[in-house]
Amino acid sequence: MMHKPKKWITVLLIFSFCYLIQLSAMPLQAESEAAAPTAPEMQAGNDSPNVVEEEDDSGYTKKKKSALPILLAVVGVAAVAALLVLVVFKTKYDIVGTWTVNRTVAGNSVVRTLVFQEGGSVSVSNYIDVGTFTKDGKNVTFTTGVTSMNYTYTYTGKFTGKDTMNGNVTYRQGATVQDGTWNATRASSATTGTSTTDKAVLTSEREAK
Repeated sequence: MMHKPKKWITVLLIFSFCYLIQLSAMPLQAESEAAAPTAPEMQAGNDSPNVVEEEDDSGYTKKKKSALPILLAVVGVAAVAALLVLVVFKTKYDIVGTWTVNRTVAGNSVVRTLVFQEGGSVSVSNYIDVGTFTKDGKNVTFTTGVTSMNYTYTYTGKFTGKDTMNGNVTYRQGATVQDGTWNATRASSATTGTSTTDKAVLTSEREAK
C-alpha cells in the first residue's frame, strides 16, 4: 500500500515540475541596455536627423539567450522520473497474511503456519502460540510464544522477495537460550484455509490458556 508521505512527495514533485515548465516558457527579463554614448555637440547650423539615427544604432546591444530555462526543465523531468521509479516501480513488502515458516533450532527443524494480521499481531495456526511483529521496509521482527509456559521464539530477518523471508531465531525458556535460523514462504490462498474442526481446537486451546 502507498504510504501517505510518498503521496505528498509525489504531489509536491509534480507541482514543482509544472512550475518549472511554466517558468521555462517565460521570457527572461531584458538585460539592461548599455547607455547610449552622449552625442557629440552638433556644430552650429547642423540639425541633420541622420546624425542622431547613426548614434542611436551604435548603442544597440544584442540580447544573449540564457540556458537557465532548459536546465530547469531538465531538472524537473529528472525529478519526476526518479519519483516514478521510486514510488511506482518499487517493490512493496507486505507481511500481512499467512506464511509457512521453516524453523531450525539446535538441529531440530519444524514447520509452522504463522498468520500476520493488521495491527501487528501474529498467531500460529493450530497452536496457542501468539505474539507481535514489526516491519521496517524489508526488515522484520516478530515474537511468538506462550506466556504461561514461559517460552518465546524471537525471529529477526528480512524479505528476500515479495513472498519470501529468512533470518535468525532465538528460543528462550527460563535460563535456556538456543539460536537457529528460519525461512518463510507466503502461503497461497488455496492452502491457507483452516477447517472448522481446526478453528474449534485452536479457540478451545486459547480459552484454556
